[in-house]
Amino acid sequence: MEYLNGSGSSKVHLHVKSSPANLKIWQMLTKVPYGKLISYGTLAKATGHTAQEIGIAMGDNRIAMLIPCHRVIKSTGELGQYHWGQKRKRAMIIKEAMIL
Repeated sequence: MEYLNGSGSSKVHLHVKSSPANLKIWQMLTKVPYGKLISYGTLAKATGHTAQEIGIAMGDNRIAMLIPCHRVIKSTGELGQYHWGQKRKRAMIIKEAMIL
């Protein structure tokens, strides 16, 4: 509920199983601040993974509210792909931006 009102002050500890690459990428995603965005390229550089591995990790993420893959966009500013659809990704980004 804290996510929905923008406070998000408590920490949630997750126990997820996946490949080492996915886990590293997801961990980095949890560090992207609420209302901020990161590019696929920046994320790839920060984790030492390829753009393809970033895409795989994003597609495998089933808990998007807690591992915020909606905060990753193309370096051109385009939203890019999203497992639950671009309309939902846009809405989540706008909601976070409005609360800040």
